[in-house]
Amino acid sequence: MDIYVYEITTQSAASGTWSKNTLEIRAGICHQIILASTQSSTTFDFKLIDDKSNVAYDTQRREKTATGVLDDEIVLPVHGIYTMRVYNASSDDTFTGRLLVRDT
Repeated sequence: MDIYVYEITTQSAASGTWSKNTLEIRAGICHQIILASTQSSTTFDFKLIDDKSNVAYDTQRREKTATGVLDDEIVLPVHGIYTMRVYNASSDDTFTGRLLVRDT
């Protein structure tokens, strides 16, 4: 089994939010979400939304609002294109990160 890294290229929030689609993700299990703001004091929430508008992951639901860095180890089956969305950011900051997916 291979592990694929889906980079979250530099994204800048406007009015506390941004969203971007992933590349096509082959069938696999997402094991880690890492997302960092440039300012360590920025708080934010993050969602992964599938191509049918189902919310697959949400920091608010998991009670994991991030401050500076979101580093969450999960077991989430993924396939297809997802929308990554930062929302409720306390400042219009810049974010980078990655999704780690093990193929099945």
